Amino acid sequence: MVGEREDLRLRSNELAVLLFEEASDGLFSASPDGVYLAVNRSGHRMLGYEDRELVGKRVLDVTPAHDAARVTASLAAVLRGNVQAEIWSMLRKDGSLVQLEVVAQLLSNGTILAVVRDMVGRAAAEREVQASEAKLRSILSTAPDTIMSVDRSGKILFVNRTLPPLSVEQVVGTSCYAYVPPGSRARVERAIEHVFETRGIDEYEVEGPPDPDGVRIFVSVRAGPLIERDKVVAATLCATDVSYRKQTEATRARLEEQLAHAQKMESVGQLAGGVAHDLNNILTAVGSLVELSQQEGPNAQISEYLDGIQAATARGAALTQQLLAFARKRIVRPEDVELGAALKRLAPMVRSLIGEHIELELKLAGGLRPVRVDVGSLERVIMNLVVNARDAMPNGGRLRLQTWATTLDAHSVEQHPELTPGPYAVLEVSDTGTGILPEVLARLFEPFFTTKPPGAGSGLGLAMCHGIVTQAGGKIAVHSERDQGASFQIYLPLSPLGAVSINAPAVQRPLDARPGRETLLLAEDEAMILRVARSYLTKLGYRVLAAGDGVEALEMAAQVSDSIDLLVTDVVMPRLGGRELARRLTELRPKTKVLYVSGYAENTLAFGGVLAEGINFMQKPYSLNALAARIRQVLDQE
Repeated sequence: MVGEREDLRLRSNELAVLLFEEASDGLFSASPDGVYLAVNRSGHRMLGYEDRELVGKRVLDVTPAHDAARVTASLAAVLRGNVQAEIWSMLRKDGSLVQLEVVAQLLSNGTILAVVRDMVGRAAAEREVQASEAKLRSILSTAPDTIMSVDRSGKILFVNRTLPPLSVEQVVGTSCYAYVPPGSRARVERAIEHVFETRGIDEYEVEGPPDPDGVRIFVSVRAGPLIERDKVVAATLCATDVSYRKQTEATRARLEEQLAHAQKMESVGQLAGGVAHDLNNILTAVGSLVELSQQEGPNAQISEYLDGIQAATARGAALTQQLLAFARKRIVRPEDVELGAALKRLAPMVRSLIGEHIELELKLAGGLRPVRVDVGSLERVIMNLVVNARDAMPNGGRLRLQTWATTLDAHSVEQHPELTPGPYAVLEVSDTGTGILPEVLARLFEPFFTTKPPGAGSGLGLAMCHGIVTQAGGKIAVHSERDQGASFQIYLPLSPLGAVSINAPAVQRPLDARPGRETLLLAEDEAMILRVARSYLTKLGYRVLAAGDGVEALEMAAQVSDSIDLLVTDVVMPRLGGRELARRLTELRPKTKVLYVSGYAENTLAFGGVLAEGINFMQKPYSLNALAARIRQVLDQE
């Protein structure tokens, strides 16, 4: 047993020596007369001495002269049994001064023990911590996200930023739920509880407080634990404003919907244009046959039938024009038009059309720059909208025709993706009628869609308006609510040229189907049209060469030695189209004039539906009399 106790005593002494030497604080042991008996490694380092160099030196040997009296008094107080805690100035080996925090006391064996800490190192460490904290605060204050720490009840312990007018000081200490809309509170509570219970991460999106302008804000929140000494002391919430992303997603969805609608309308437009092209050929043939039959001789009964066929043909021709207008395949001749002047000229006709039970109001902006449109097409759009407005007000109301100028910027055209930024003139036709249901609004401009009873409408009116306005580079928009009336707004780009106000319609010259003796080359792939046109023109005295397509026309021309005064050609034909036929023929016969006929706005003649400069053109369907008159007009041109 004695051996074991001795062994424990030795081991205990070894441990005491080890603790003394390895302590991070300086440990100084001195005799009652102030001589160092032992100094650990940290103590030697603080004063710049090697190990054991201080042993045997007096405390006053490393004390500057100006502080010797105070140090002597402190040592005397320790010998009286007092614990002294003071700041001493001491001399390092190199003669420099160092400030040390000294706690000295008298041990039971009569020696003095002092625990010493370097005040300079401690101050530097504190400054480093303070600088680190300042840097962290700076980073957090400039972070784009809102970062806060909350306790389990939701009390805010820290926040890096706030929304005006609140300051950080005003927010810290309040509940985070005071800044969360009621509908989002439960989700925030679940996230905080999840963090404290599981120490895990929770991510979610909620609606945040509105900004100073009252705009709704949506935030994405990432919640995580703040752990100290293995305990969750707070939940840290990092909130990112995702309002712009949500707006972008909503805009993308709207644009995708508009694109899908535009693609559907484009497909329908292609179909409508193709149908109109074929139907125009049929109507031209039917009308021409009727015209020839009416010239054969008097027969009251047959004449009545022929008149009916002619009337039906005219209706069919009007429908094809509406189809082509919707499909933007109709050839137009744009002019500079001042909208106010055009509306003033139409006002008397509008008043007679809407009746006395509807009030007409004109609100026209002065000095409005002109737009470049086809005058007849614009008038058709206005009158169609006027008729719809009248029908929506059977018991009376107010019809307003209004114009103004506006400039669309990049943000504005997001609502009108068909348009480009720039100046526009706006023409509005609004009424106080029954309004339009939402499900009807979605299909308003589709061809053949109508809410009118059978026989009361073809469903092509608004489709035609949409096509005409789009072909002019503009857009037609509609705003309506049930029983709150409807407002159609037409955006048209301003003309780059000077104003040429259209104050009166162009004077139409009467058709002149005078006979002639010139040689005509007809190129037409519709056999019936070719046959009746050749017969009619031959009766008028023309020499007519009839070809079924462009290749056949060139072959005929090669066999004719005399001059060919005029080529009358369809634009769309198999093997060789009308434009290429005209190019080849006029290279061989430069004096040959050309008249194009078509039921379709081909890009070979018209770009965007606008007729190319210097082109003679006639739209199908046409009457034989009109064809003869147009031929005479082209032949007589200088």
